[in-house]
Amino acid sequence: MTCPLCGGSSIWEFFEMNGVPTQDGKIWPTKDEALHSPVGDIQLVFCRNCTYIWNSVHDPAKVDFVGYEFSLEHSARFRAFTEELAKRLIEGYDVRRKTVIDVGCGKGQFLRKLVQIGDNRGIGFDPSYAPPPGGEIPDLVGYRDYYQDRYTDLSADLFVCRHVIDILGDPALLPQLMRRAMNGKSVAYIEVPDGVYTFGSRLIWNVVYEHKSWFTQPALAFLLQKCGYRVLRLEHCWNDEYLGIDVAPDETNPTFPPPSEAQAVESTLLRFVESVNETVRDWQGRFARLRDSDQTMAIWGAGARAITLLNLCDPGDSLVKVIDVNPGRQGLFLPRTVQEIVAPESLGNNWPEVVLISNPTYAPEIEAQARELGFKGEFWSL
Repeated sequence: MTCPLCGGSSIWEFFEMNGVPTQDGKIWPTKDEALHSPVGDIQLVFCRNCTYIWNSVHDPAKVDFVGYEFSLEHSARFRAFTEELAKRLIEGYDVRRKTVIDVGCGKGQFLRKLVQIGDNRGIGFDPSYAPPPGGEIPDLVGYRDYYQDRYTDLSADLFVCRHVIDILGDPALLPQLMRRAMNGKSVAYIEVPDGVYTFGSRLIWNVVYEHKSWFTQPALAFLLQKCGYRVLRLEHCWNDEYLGIDVAPDETNPTFPPPSEAQAVESTLLRFVESVNETVRDWQGRFARLRDSDQTMAIWGAGARAITLLNLCDPGDSLVKVIDVNPGRQGLFLPRTVQEIVAPESLGNNWPEVVLISNPTYAPEIEAQARELGFKGEFWSL
């Protein structure tokens, strides 16, 4: 086996997990569909040359973006983050009264901000794209389709691609297509989860089948340079959980990280592997103590972390509710474990003793909302 990004042969197969749900962005309308939803295996491999991490048994056919619903815009904190990002891109690259293309735009929320803040024309591509209930805003056109070669005749001043290339079977596909569509003054912004953050924080709950790729800073830069870009800016964002990279078209030779940097990433991965069993045992023990004391729990946040937790650690009868503020996920069922997702308001006066916050990044706003709704118990964070 060689690295699919750089072709290097110095690799390390460091982690595997079998029979996991293949998607966390797609949840199910019935219990039966959720129970029989597809599963796949994860076998993670690390390249010591470019620091790219990938699932070597990932099957893109098991990841379906039709009906995908994973918007985080229902969080006030996340909305503030995306608004600041939109302003930075508009002001930093003078994207006003120009054209913006968002590849993998989801429902189009971020693209609307780019259009409205900069008085721009927006074009979005995503098989799950949907206009807002009152109709699409002026100067924005959404295509309910994958971005592909036939669309590269549409050029833009700014291209955006957030949290897509890490899911695709070939992470170079969209950067290469965007590169062909660019004019000499175009810039692009690409955003992905930061692999070092995930594995360094020992977040087994974020290791999901849906992600074919995990990028470090050097690996992300290498990919974009290989696809014909010059790196303008590369930094952490969103509580250091993501990597954001600004690039411009240019022919540059990809650069490898120094051996010391690759060794540091490898050490991080080793510590992650050593911690997995202990982490799972710890949460199994917490759930057992809840059951033994006849206490109950709700999980707040029905995303990847909750889905992985519930597939690795069975809380049994102690789990009474799974909460999410995203209306697009409410009333649907989690894959394989089939818990129904409900709105926080639906609990009324029937709150459990514990609320487990699946992503601590959102803890302050979740805690405030839960207290406002009458929760008087204890908060846990995953």
